[in-house]
Amino acid sequence: MIKTGIFSLLFIAGGLLAKAQDTGVQTSDTTHPHNMHRAWSQGPNGAQGPGQRWGGEGFAHRGMHPGGEGFAHMGMPPVHYTPEQRKQVMAINTEYRRKQDDLYKQDNLTLGAYKSQLVALQKEKKAKLKALITPEQQQQIDRWKSRASENAQVMAAARLERMKIRLQLTDDQEAKIKTQDEAFRTQIRGIRENDDLLPEQKREQMQELFSKQKDAMAAILTPDQQAKLKTFGAGHGRFDGGHRMDAPANN
Repeated sequence: MIKTGIFSLLFIAGGLLAKAQDTGVQTSDTTHPHNMHRAWSQGPNGAQGPGQRWGGEGFAHRGMHPGGEGFAHMGMPPVHYTPEQRKQVMAINTEYRRKQDDLYKQDNLTLGAYKSQLVALQKEKKAKLKALITPEQQQQIDRWKSRASENAQVMAAARLERMKIRLQLTDDQEAKIKTQDEAFRTQIRGIRENDDLLPEQKREQMQELFSKQKDAMAAILTPDQQAKLKTFGAGHGRFDGGHRMDAPANN
């Protein structure tokens, strides 16, 4: 399909959608008890509750990872923890899971109230994790972000140049695609960094944004260029066949 090829023009943001976890929460109804409107993964010994997809047991393991996954799962760069920091991360994750489980058991809550309190718990956890970062580690994070931003810009420019050559883009098309991509990545970053959204809400907004981006890109290219794009993407579903789909979307 032509739109499959156009999807590749979304550049490095493709992996971001996967990071917005699909929790199965229905967002349209906020007036009924929360336990009637959520799909939950199965916990240990068959118990139902906020499992891996909701950051249950999985957070403890990620928090203990030497590469700093406890911070990476929030969209932050990896940090090399000290042994003491790892203990604190595990304690924070354990406390979060306990509070999350307690919240889940409150069957009298409406879905809206449940979401609001869950967001508050997530903010609390994030603040505690960030408070563990030392000035030196913050410098490490800043350097990582700077490199990621530079790499993202270089990769985007290289892909646009390949498109210009292979699709014979006009200067006007090139300018429109560049502007569209920059706006798209800015919007994606805004969704990811919005702490007032739950993972499934981020996923829904990203899906809508991806759909709009595909339509916008289709409007820029001619039918012939769209056909060429489809040919270029055959076999691997991506325009250049090589860029990482989980690369950062930093500008």
